[in-house]
Amino acid sequence: MASTDFTDKTTVILAEWLNDVDDVVYAFSVTKTGTTIDSIDLTATNINFNGTVTGNTAPTASNHLTRKDYTDGLHRITTRSVTASTSLVLADERNSVSINNASAVTLTIDPVSTTNYPIGFQFVIVQAGAGVITVTAGSGVTVKGLTKTSGSDDIISAYHESSNVWRVAGGVA
Repeated sequence: MASTDFTDKTTVILAEWLNDVDDVVYAFSVTKTGTTIDSIDLTATNINFNGTVTGNTAPTASNHLTRKDYTDGLHRITTRSVTASTSLVLADERNSVSINNASAVTLTIDPVSTTNYPIGFQFVIVQAGAGVITVTAGSGVTVKGLTKTSGSDDIISAYHESSNVWRVAGGVA
């Protein structure tokens, strides 16, 4: 990439249009006063970044991540334990639902109109007792995959693929 001399320019606009399959359009502009960059605007398709560049600053306790910041972001799975048929709840996201019953039970996934599950919502189901667990679809919901646990201590998982469409993995017919 060729360098550009910003010495006597107030605004420099560089644009590159890529006419490939994706038809991605990139636009980049820099606004400066003297030798100080006042703002940068970068647009790639529908992604915009607007910000102020203040120069190189050495890391301090207030402007960088620490090891604690990284470890606090880790998610530890929690378990909701139940003993009867139940419905999925928002608190089950990225967690487990453990069902302990001697008889067969169901875990129902309600429609988004009832419980606003985000796309990408994931959870695991643990069969803690002898009763087989079947993942069932609420009204207007589609559940794809094998939806039953196979026996005590079996684990299956599911994720929300698109609005009211779920995929189940690890189950049996």
